[in-house]
Amino acid sequence: SFRDGAKILEELSLSSKHISVGLIEKKFKTSSIEVNIQGLLSSFEKKDAKAGINIVSQMSDEGVDFKLFTEELINALHQRLISQVVEGESFKMSLEETKKLIEMLAKSHTSIKYAVLPQLPLELTIVEWSATTENTEKSTEAQKPGTDGVISLILVADTLGSLEAIVAALSPKI
Repeated sequence: SFRDGAKILEELSLSSKHISVGLIEKKFKTSSIEVNIQGLLSSFEKKDAKAGINIVSQMSDEGVDFKLFTEELINALHQRLISQVVEGESFKMSLEETKKLIEMLAKSHTSIKYAVLPQLPLELTIVEWSATTENTEKSTEAQKPGTDGVISLILVADTLGSLEAIVAALSPKI
């Protein structure tokens, strides 16, 4: 609100005669937010949970507001989503992955208010994203034609055949 802005401006004017962008970035740690967003997006693209957790840990040490950070992260992903849909731009993440990540981060954002540690919802999202995409890749590999898929189908068919034989043996003969 206007009153909050006036209060912040008054605080800045009392601490320094010259108010600059650098002073505001230092006081409110806003310069690191953009760098951390790009780093976290990169870790999401690479599905690198360790790098993502390290970024969040560093931000926690710096005292970053995770609610604001998550909002900015969602905004960056929203811009990517719009670019993918409207302009046909391509990124390392597919349109479906971008959509899924936005949904996960939105849930994380709502959880921050009640979290014991403010960074915890974001960390859990990072871990869940890495696990979800790893499982998706594994299931996609299993669906590709090849010996593993054929062997799986044969095992399923054998199991079903065995079950049919057991059911037939247990059924009363009419």
